[in-house]
Amino acid sequence: MVQFLWRLDGSDIELDSAKGLLEQEVLPNRLDAWNSDWRVTGWIGTAGLPKQLDSEDAGNLNGIVVFARGRLFHENILDKLNDGRLYTKYLTGQIEADFLDADDQPDIATSDRQRVQEDDPRYIQLIVFLRSLVGAG
Repeated sequence: MVQFLWRLDGSDIELDSAKGLLEQEVLPNRLDAWNSDWRVTGWIGTAGLPKQLDSEDAGNLNGIVVFARGRLFHENILDKLNDGRLYTKYLTGQIEADFLDADDQPDIATSDRQRVQEDDPRYIQLIVFLRSLVGAG
């Protein structure tokens, strides 16, 4: 259902099922001010119509899912970008930010393992980064 796709630099995305894809671009995978080992992989896309993101099988796909080290870390970070503009109704995506779950840092996952402690600097930097990507910052 994705018409436009923004792939983060260094991300390997399988596009065989993206039959309606019209255009794709590559975006930076980090902020310049970040630690040198912090990177985000994945993609963000837009559907042609918001209703295309509502699936009986998968549920509502209007959101950006965050993974860290292959595990679900935040079910939908899109609502944390504080941008109520219409274009957000067309967005979907999946990103991986392993620096959120670094072994040498405190665990910031909540007890349900589907969200993070929102006052952690790593999480705040991820929000800043995503806002810069989607134009909400």
